[in-house]
Amino acid sequence: MRESGLWAMIVYRLGAYSANLPRGWRQRAAKATHDRTALMLRLATRSSLAPSMKAGEGLRFVHGFNVTIGPDVTLGERVEIMQDVTIASTHDRIGSPTVGSDVFIGAGATILGPVTIGDGAAIGANSLVTTDVPAGAFVIGVPAKVIRWGRAASAPIASNAAVASAAGK
Repeated sequence: MRESGLWAMIVYRLGAYSANLPRGWRQRAAKATHDRTALMLRLATRSSLAPSMKAGEGLRFVHGFNVTIGPDVTLGERVEIMQDVTIASTHDRIGSPTVGSDVFIGAGATILGPVTIGDGAAIGANSLVTTDVPAGAFVIGVPAKVIRWGRAASAPIASNAAVASAAGK
């Protein structure tokens, strides 16, 4: 009962269900129920999930507080989202983000505009993603930059000194 991520998924699924019902009293009742539960979710957790987003199986909100996912966002399979995350379109670029499968999105991360996050990527905490992220990449920063790409998750990240000496600088 205290899992805010579970409640966020219940509210999202109810909204998606109500949108797919044929017009009539059942759709109106389901939409009214969704609107009320979405308001309660927003008040309790400051989270807002658009019913028109598309989420794959295994979507997990590790800490489902203050998560905002806008309309038409596509999330792949087994995506993990931490708290204070925003995934939405922007006013100046048409399109919504597409997040691949097996992606981790760290706390406070913001993904804006028509960007694609590749499968297996990781978005670091408080990062601002406004460009595409390749599959398997780890990005951090404002704006987000790739710091590791295509390595196993257990491979150590090289220090700046090691990278500079390897490049002959």
